Amino acid sequence: VIAFGTSLPELVVSVMASIKNESQVVLGNVLGSNIANISLVLATIVIFKPIDIILHQLKECIFYLFLS
Repeated sequence: VIAFGTSLPELVVSVMASIKNESQVVLGNVLGSNIANISLVLATIVIFKPIDIILHQLKECIFYLFLS
C-alpha cells in the first residue's frame, strides 16, 4: 500500500507525459525517482550505521579508480 501510494504521483506524471508525447519528461521522471529513492535509502542506512573511513585506504582506492 505504501509503495503504491508513493509511486502513484510518478505514474500519473508519466502517463500524462506519454499521452502528450513528451518522452523526455517520462525519462527524467524515471531517472529522477530512482536516484532519489536510492539516495534516501543509502542516507537512512548511514544515519543508523555510520561508515568508518580510513583516509590512507580511501586515497589508494581513488587512485586505482581513476587509473582504471
